Amino acid sequence: MPPSRWIDRDNRVVALLGWLVALALAMTGRHLTLANTDVSWLLTLDEKWLDGARPYVDIVETNPPMSLYLYMPVALLGRWLPIAPERLLDALVLALAFVSLTWSGRRAAPVIFATQTPPAWLAPAAYAALVVMPAFCFGQREHFALLAFLPWLATALRRADTHPIGADEAIVAGVAAGIVMAIKPHFALPILLASLVAAGHARAWRVVVAPENFIAAAVLVAYVAIAFIAHPVFWNDIAPMLARVYVPVRVPVWRLIFGDFPVFMLELAVAAALVWRLRGRAAGAPWLLVTVAAIVGFILAAVIQAKGFPYHFLPAFGLIALALLALGARDPATGRADVALLIIALAFSAQVWRWCDIGIDLSPLRDKVAALKHQPRLISLAADPTVGFPLTREVGGVWVDRAESRWIPYYAGGLAAAGADAEAVNALRAIVEKDRRGFAADTRARRPDIILMERRPFDYLDWARRDAEIAGLLTCFQRAASQTVGEPDTPGGRGLEIEIWTVRATIPAAGGCEAAPENPPLP
Repeated sequence: MPPSRWIDRDNRVVALLGWLVALALAMTGRHLTLANTDVSWLLTLDEKWLDGARPYVDIVETNPPMSLYLYMPVALLGRWLPIAPERLLDALVLALAFVSLTWSGRRAAPVIFATQTPPAWLAPAAYAALVVMPAFCFGQREHFALLAFLPWLATALRRADTHPIGADEAIVAGVAAGIVMAIKPHFALPILLASLVAAGHARAWRVVVAPENFIAAAVLVAYVAIAFIAHPVFWNDIAPMLARVYVPVRVPVWRLIFGDFPVFMLELAVAAALVWRLRGRAAGAPWLLVTVAAIVGFILAAVIQAKGFPYHFLPAFGLIALALLALGARDPATGRADVALLIIALAFSAQVWRWCDIGIDLSPLRDKVAALKHQPRLISLAADPTVGFPLTREVGGVWVDRAESRWIPYYAGGLAAAGADAEAVNALRAIVEKDRRGFAADTRARRPDIILMERRPFDYLDWARRDAEIAGLLTCFQRAASQTVGEPDTPGGRGLEIEIWTVRATIPAAGGCEAAPENPPLP
């Protein structure tokens, strides 16, 4: 079957209805799902960059420069078009998912389905899985990585089955894979593991050093070189700080035995048993083995990061959903769909959607902020970035904080409480002091109208009052309202209690609210 035929062209009505349903689900999902916090912040960061702010100096981002580059096209389009950048991003991701799936599906279908034609509903079902399942994680860097990985994976499947690869295909797959690794270097693992399995099945180790892999490596090297030259502050200042404060905060692997993860594993175990029982030797098909290797690689990447965030597992779970759909689409023996596997694919996708739907609805807080001040200038004393974003963009405000949130004191305090030695505590104190100075400088120079202050689960008012300079700055403000969102008092629940502090009507002209600074305490 030629690569261009990857859907049943004789059943166009089913295909058309399938795409209409998939698009309806995608648009409904974008309307009902809360905007992602990190995506909202990165769009804001890029807009500030376009306005002249210096990344990692005037605005502090904890992620490498690729996070800035990834959303810059949307920020630029937002300057040229009368459309909100958030909507432009939705359109970009939906279009990218369609292009990636179409390009990849046409090349992978001959390997997966051999001489049979895939059913007409498979492409729209796969598309729906890619754009609906991420829920609150839609548009995250891992979502982009999943979509960019598919062209490379399709090429790897063809190499495993000894299909010829054209130069244009190698270039597309290589550039896409390079972008995947630039998003996060951990994502070299699925590429390496899938390449090894493909080479083993094809009995040709040159598959590991195929042209697309060299191209991917070249793209990664070029990105690193540009990032080093253009953003030295990230490597000299931000990266060492992250190594001290962020990287050591790890979620133990054993915690994965609670919550949703066992349900995922149970579903996968049942799916594996069905495949083995119903398909026999088909369970060892090269395309499936290569895909499983990639899935394992993505899971290992998430475990290495050890933060337990759902979006870290999104590339792995996206590939699992696509594999289950492909397995259930058509039984090689009967030519009919495998209903049991399709039910598992649907259940698995729904479970991932629920797990990824982690956003906290801050609309009550947003409404109170909007009622207090039109287009306010905002700053935060809160560890959770959800407090500031997307709220700031939704109220038409201006974020005057150089950072997304005040997460450093919270993380540093946890590490100190966990038994860090004296040298580590001193290093953490210096990092907290630098973050404190940044908050104080922004509050003085940029004159926020509103401070969003977290009181639970961590009491930032208590932390602020234990520092003379910040306590002095707070005398310029008064508590105006408070709002509890989510479930901060429920064991294992996620929620926040936030106070809104507004600037007082009368402030000393020279900014004399502040007192003399002292060594800031760790929480």
